[in-house]
Amino acid sequence: METLKMLDSAILAFFTKIIHRVQIVTGKTNFFLAKLALCAVTIDVMILIFNYWFPLLGEQTNAIGTVLCILVFLLFISMMTKCDQAEQAAQSNNPTKFMIEFPPFVRFGWILCVSSIVFPTEIVRLMDANGIFIFKFWSLIGSIGFVAFIYLVNVHPLPPGKSKVREWIKSFAAGFAKLAPLR
Repeated sequence: METLKMLDSAILAFFTKIIHRVQIVTGKTNFFLAKLALCAVTIDVMILIFNYWFPLLGEQTNAIGTVLCILVFLLFISMMTKCDQAEQAAQSNNPTKFMIEFPPFVRFGWILCVSSIVFPTEIVRLMDANGIFIFKFWSLIGSIGFVAFIYLVNVHPLPPGKSKVREWIKSFAAGFAKLAPLR
């Protein structure tokens, strides 16, 4: 159990380091990137829903799987709304946590599940001649995106500050404002 916690904390530290650098450069917090990861997963779920009517992946999704995917799609849309609320709260300097905080064994369990079950299944599906390659590849991206989402919502954002990119653009625009046409 201690090894699991140590591995999970190392992965969380990796995500924290990346997110803090992104936040310094762009001004966007971990909730924005979590929403992007969830968008990738949502597109994967939509592909599975459309696969019921149009076999994009080679084999058709069954009716029960389609109904479950629709419910998961609605759940992900509500999670995206919560990510937006958490992003706004973080930008207004209110200490915030995401509404769903995943414990270490759940986060690491998803990594094990994706790496041992989902990832090999998606690789086999990717190598199959039936279906459209881009949709099968996106299904692989969606499984990785869900693991990223689980870790991203557990990162604590930095206090709000000015974006380095925004400051650079303002200084660049100020240089152009000084230039005036000759009359």
